Amino acid sequence: MNKFKPLELKELKKEIQALPSVQENLTHFQENWFRPLNQNNLHLPFLKGLDSRTKQELHSILLSAQEHLQNIQQAEEINNRLHRHAHHLVELKLTSFNGDRKKAKMLSNDLSKDENSLPHTVNQIREFQSSTQALAHHFEEVNQLLEKKLSLEEAVFYLSLPHKKYLMTLVKTANRHEKIVRDLSHHFITIAEELQAHRSMHR
Repeated sequence: MNKFKPLELKELKKEIQALPSVQENLTHFQENWFRPLNQNNLHLPFLKGLDSRTKQELHSILLSAQEHLQNIQQAEEINNRLHRHAHHLVELKLTSFNGDRKKAKMLSNDLSKDENSLPHTVNQIREFQSSTQALAHHFEEVNQLLEKKLSLEEAVFYLSLPHKKYLMTLVKTANRHEKIVRDLSHHFITIAEELQAHRSMHR
């Protein structure tokens, strides 16, 4: 079995900086998928030709999707939280060399107990993953519904819209968040153990 090896903190900081903007991709997804489908507009004229039952089904799916869209908006701050965690871990690692116990305690509390803690970020990421997966499910439900009702030309036009690209970016970002916070948590545990061992040696 391969032993789990996290990315180094320097590499993690690069990974975090390279993360896509959740808000930007969510906005583009809403503009290219949710809003056009949620109203009879000129961009998707075929919506007017749908029978009333299909329109009701579509409205019901979009209503469920809207709740997850609102939840995903809350995930915008995760990138900033991960960046702060990485910065604090670098500082915490330095305290193991310079012996600044007061700063080490402050940073440890911030990473483990406060509202800005790693466990709190882990929970936010789980909610983000859950919402993106649910949104992807509703996206497929809509595709299957429209596939039965649209002509080939209409289906090609609908599928040519860039909505799926933005949705997949959100799903992948949530998965990247999970891997990054796992590595950050591993580093925190390792550094905390090193600090504890260092204190024990100097008692």
